[in-house]
Amino acid sequence: YSASRRHTIQVDYLPYMDDLSELINAKPHAWHSLALSDPKLAFAAAFAPYSSYFYRLRGPHAWEGARAAVLGIEDRIVQALDANAKGSCFNALKSQAVFELTLYIVFLVLLIAALIH
Repeated sequence: YSASRRHTIQVDYLPYMDDLSELINAKPHAWHSLALSDPKLAFAAAFAPYSSYFYRLRGPHAWEGARAAVLGIEDRIVQALDANAKGSCFNALKSQAVFELTLYIVFLVLLIAALIH
């Protein structure tokens, strides 16, 4: 950021949101802590665009629809950019068992890598 009078209130979004969410105990879990309990949400936490929905998953003002919103963020982004789009490239795989198997394998590898380091 530029050191000028006009740029005094700029902050980095993620560290700022993490600091605020810690104050009210609403900070999202890390993706690897979700890998065994909710692998789809963990996959989204690792690879999806990070949004404010993650901060509504838990805490005093948790929202029941936050998980669905997190899992559908990619589709909403694609639809917002192209009115004729039917969704992301993962939509064709979502109904297949191959996607589920791939998801679990990827997370096992990432979880093992996280535990090693």
